[in-house]
Amino acid sequence: MILSDKDIMVLIAEQKLNIYPEVQRHQISATSIDLHLGDCLQKYEEGEIVLGKTYPTAIEVLIDENEGYLLMPDEFVLACTHEHIEIPNGYQGFIETKGDIARAGIQVHNADGHIDPGSNHTITLEVKNNNHVPIRIFPHILICQIFIHKLTSECLCPYKGKYYGQNKPSLYQPK
Repeated sequence: MILSDKDIMVLIAEQKLNIYPEVQRHQISATSIDLHLGDCLQKYEEGEIVLGKTYPTAIEVLIDENEGYLLMPDEFVLACTHEHIEIPNGYQGFIETKGDIARAGIQVHNADGHIDPGSNHTITLEVKNNNHVPIRIFPHILICQIFIHKLTSECLCPYKGKYYGQNKPSLYQPK
């Protein structure tokens, strides 16, 4: 079940769902929480990624607050949320692009498709410009929203994987 704004606010008030910096009331809609874009991007360097075998290299780009970053048509970058999120056991998060951002032509996903119970980090975002024109993005814009789902029970093994505690966009890592 997807939590309503009322249930989201209860989880936050009970300090079970922790988001830093603290979520403002205007960020909470009927069924989601709006999240901001962080100020760092990772762009894969030219070359080949061999799945399961190679660690790719990337260029880290800090997004200037005044100039932003010009995301070219069909360009793919890894970004992250400005917010650090702790998902409690018994819950799971899903990220979707904010509607106005999607209407501009940008598609945002979180790298795993979901945020596991026990996750405790900034969320890596896959950002792609699907438009035929460049789009300038800025740090701290509201770019995506998280939906919190209640699980049927708590997990036996909450997330403690290789991306636990990340504070900037995480590149692909073979197992």
